[in-house]
Amino acid sequence: MTASLAYLPLLSALLGQPAGPPPWEPAKGCYLGAYVDLDSNCRGDIDKFEALVGRKHASYFRYVGYGEPFPFEWVAELRARNAAAHIAWEPNEGLGPVKDDEYLRGWAEAARFSG
Repeated sequence: MTASLAYLPLLSALLGQPAGPPPWEPAKGCYLGAYVDLDSNCRGDIDKFEALVGRKHASYFRYVGYGEPFPFEWVAELRARNAAAHIAWEPNEGLGPVKDDEYLRGWAEAARFSG
């Protein structure tokens, strides 16, 4: 991270943009994220998890198998909490089923419109 930040002023000058952290990085500190779905203490309950750790988190992680529907309700819950959804979209049956088709494009549209 230090090496990449060292080049930020040069890159900013070349691109004609002001130097500074990228727009989604905090000016100070870091964002916290967690995977809580299989945690034995909270069993996916975000309120319980945040009470246990004593902090709100900026991002939550979920595994979704390729072929499963987009997790609209989970993403909406995270939006209401002002947290980002981090989705690991897993081709559990290998890459054979992964095609540029209606399912893939529908997922992309769902993600786009979910916020």
